[in-house]
Amino acid sequence: MFLFLREKRFLVLKSAFVVLTLIIFANCGGSGGGHGGGGGVVTTVFSLPYAMYGHRATLLGNEDDILLTGGFNSSDNPSAQAVIYDSVTGLFHHPFSDLNERRSNHEATRLTKGGTRAPRDTVLITGGEGLSFITNDAEYYDEILDDFVTTQSSMIDDRKRHSSTEIDCNCSLDGYVLIAGGRDNFGVLDTAELFNPNTGQFIAVSDRLVRPREHHSATLLPDGRVLLAGGNTSTGVTKTAEIFDPLTLRFTSAASLMSDPRQMHRAIRVGNRTVNTADDSVLVVGGLDDLDLVLDTGDLFDTVFDDFDKINDTLLFEVFHQAVEKLPNSFVSDAAIMGGYTDFNPSSPLDSDATAEVEYFRYTPTSSNAPDGFFLSTAPDLYRSRALHSATLVDKGDGPIVVIGGVDFAGFARASGEDF
Repeated sequence: MFLFLREKRFLVLKSAFVVLTLIIFANCGGSGGGHGGGGGVVTTVFSLPYAMYGHRATLLGNEDDILLTGGFNSSDNPSAQAVIYDSVTGLFHHPFSDLNERRSNHEATRLTKGGTRAPRDTVLITGGEGLSFITNDAEYYDEILDDFVTTQSSMIDDRKRHSSTEIDCNCSLDGYVLIAGGRDNFGVLDTAELFNPNTGQFIAVSDRLVRPREHHSATLLPDGRVLLAGGNTSTGVTKTAEIFDPLTLRFTSAASLMSDPRQMHRAIRVGNRTVNTADDSVLVVGGLDDLDLVLDTGDLFDTVFDDFDKINDTLLFEVFHQAVEKLPNSFVSDAAIMGGYTDFNPSSPLDSDATAEVEYFRYTPTSSNAPDGFFLSTAPDLYRSRALHSATLVDKGDGPIVVIGGVDFAGFARASGEDF
């Protein structure tokens, strides 16, 4: 798809970014680049031990090390490999062993609370697909043992393309992990289960999802509920969303629909740069719609009224399978939308025009307190075009954002990362 580039907005701000970038380039001999968002960070590229895409990157308890698990390797096969990147030293080390089995389209969630069986700061790894099957197997990475340990029980359902969200609710389910939706060997799932870190076991949630979902997003809300938005269903891509309440163990529909059906999108909580969570919203951005068209739109989920407000502004580029991460100590923007595919090639999905484009989103509630915001272009972008990559903010939120792997513009797995 040929992309018609719209005139870039906020030219004055962009020019300021460019001037800053040129200064950084001059001071660094052209070896890196700065970025906007209030930072003067130099971008550096580094090599990975092996190529990877579609992996999972999980920030460990010291908030400097990143655990990279599974995904696809350079042969486009699901991988059992695991490695830890130390963002302070720039070095990699392998845990005592790899994953217990190959995993792609799996999930990995750090347990910030933990329990008797799965202690705090272990990483729960669930489901995924191997060479020929979808699994219900689960394991966790134990940071003290530096190894992977099988959970006390397997998941109730085989799952891939599901979501995994630790619950923070000051209730009886505090620290449990909600595993929702996905796909098994027969179709899209409307089931959910909870991982109990005290027993290491999975418990079925008796209530069903309002709709079966895969390739959806799951976001923890300020009050402990979990928002499940969009995704592919048994009848196609949806613009619906639903909320899981840990107090009632029920799924209920959101009060309104998103502006577009979307799957393979990204969602992140944005907070208007305040400590008050009452004005927080969930940014849901990009993705593929029900016609396989790539989206340049976004919605904000209002956590007070449980409904969506369409963002009046649009992305400069349509994008899906991008990365979205918070920005370090930013006074300009709230989130960075990094890389992704700008086109969908149904005959060769990996070769769907990966981009190096980075855009910032600034959250700006209106005078009536309705959530809204706008997108800013950046200078420079990523050093490498990437899709199906990961982006992780390290150093206790002070940055940089560590971008790992992905596929390039020709659909080949990347064996590089960069500090942005």
